[in-house]
Amino acid sequence: MRENSIASALLILLFLFIFSGNNLMAYELAGKLNLNTATKSELFLLPFIDETESCTILQLRKKHGKFKDIHILVDVGVLDSSEYDSIKSHLKISGPSQLHIVKKNKEGDRILSNILPPSGVMTGTGAISLLPNKEYYKELRRAIGEARHSIDMAMFIFKITDSPKNRAVKIMNELIAARERGVKVRILLDRSGHDGGITRENERVAEKLRANNIDVSLDTKSKTTHSKIVIIDSRLVFLGSHNLTNSALGRNYELSLMIDNPELAAKLLKYLNGIPRQ
Repeated sequence: MRENSIASALLILLFLFIFSGNNLMAYELAGKLNLNTATKSELFLLPFIDETESCTILQLRKKHGKFKDIHILVDVGVLDSSEYDSIKSHLKISGPSQLHIVKKNKEGDRILSNILPPSGVMTGTGAISLLPNKEYYKELRRAIGEARHSIDMAMFIFKITDSPKNRAVKIMNELIAARERGVKVRILLDRSGHDGGITRENERVAEKLRANNIDVSLDTKSKTTHSKIVIIDSRLVFLGSHNLTNSALGRNYELSLMIDNPELAAKLLKYLNGIPRQ
């Protein structure tokens, strides 16, 4: 998918979620994937399998030959037990792969399809969620708490207070806890060229995060970084209007999307890495 098509894809998703009424769909998986014949892109259809895990599976298969048991994914550390239990019904080691997309509407009706959703918009896992208002805070905390190897973030403003009940403080603490368990955390914040208050708030949280070995950068004053992006484990994307402030996370009318798609995550990571830091 071309770079400039990301915005169009997101607009399409918003349209589908907001305006489709009774035709609103969610995507799920049905059928099974043969681990001994699956390609990298097919492995990406499975929840919990991203770039690192898919490469590990392919390397193991190349080195040791065909798998004899699907539990190998736990034995070699690709999945933990809870992750394995949630997707084992979609795994096998022989026969043709017959993984299908399940479209499920509001009434719970299911329509099986062999056609994948548009490339770069969603994966076959169907993990696309609309996160209005407080739902973003709940899902973001959960996802950070479950992050396995990386968290990349760009925020216009990350504003904390001295209150432990402050929602942004709780997000900050989740990021610190993730770093302590070995997750690589990288954060980009705005250095405002017109509002010193924004810069002061971002520098305050940056100081606390750096004290906990988190990589935090501020951009240059020449251009505003107004993005609100979180990318977890190079596949789970949070994208929308939410800043990390107590108001945005709990009181405002805000709207964001959570999208499980490694290809989209890769495009956004490239975008973030291209923003100058100071």
